[in-house]
Amino acid sequence: MIREAHARAILEATGAEVAGATGVSGGCIADSSVLRLSDGRRVFYKTGAGRFLEEAEGLRELALPGVIRVPRVIAADAGFLVLEHIETGRQGPGFFEDFGQRLAR
Repeated sequence: MIREAHARAILEATGAEVAGATGVSGGCIADSSVLRLSDGRRVFYKTGAGRFLEEAEGLRELALPGVIRVPRVIAADAGFLVLEHIETGRQGPGFFEDFGQRLAR
């Protein structure tokens, strides 16, 4: 589940307690979960091996131009990263071309 220190950091950053967790796949060096908060919001949580402070900074930099949807960093330290949860969906025609052009901006 989630470490107590991480749960405290999430409570401090969001004002809500962790009410549940669902593991998700896709990473190779970190464990990832979607956490349900006591106020109904969901956040994405990564822990384990990783360079979470650097990842958080990279996401903040990618968000600056405002041309692609980047999850907001909620909390991070050397041992974990908590991000805004963004629902995945189907990519329509031209998605990757559009994304690449917007990312290049």
